[in-house]
Amino acid sequence: MKEHHFELKQPAKSADMTSKEAIDKAKTYIAGGYDSEHATGVHAVYALFTDNETPKLPEKDILLKDLPVWIVTIEGLKIEGHGGVAHSGTPVKAQPPLTQLHIVINDSTGEVLEMFSYK
Repeated sequence: MKEHHFELKQPAKSADMTSKEAIDKAKTYIAGGYDSEHATGVHAVYALFTDNETPKLPEKDILLKDLPVWIVTIEGLKIEGHGGVAHSGTPVKAQPPLTQLHIVINDSTGEVLEMFSYK
């Protein structure tokens, strides 16, 4: 999580959603885009989420600082890596396929805030 500039903390209050509701929301959100039916594992973690790189979502008025969220991790997917050009202008080789997708869901509203993958 640190490589994405994310911080997680233990919440003091209980969650509004259940882990099952968060998992169902995540699966519905990614339906058709990823082969989640063949996932090897799915789990959800309730935490206070801070995004230090993008602390405010540009398209919404949501501050990502100690926000109660569910992070649903779906394992066993095949997420194709990509290449491109680094900031220095040097070509970057395509990455090997990633296998974990993390979906961040606002606990209060059930809204999907962002997704990321790094493994």
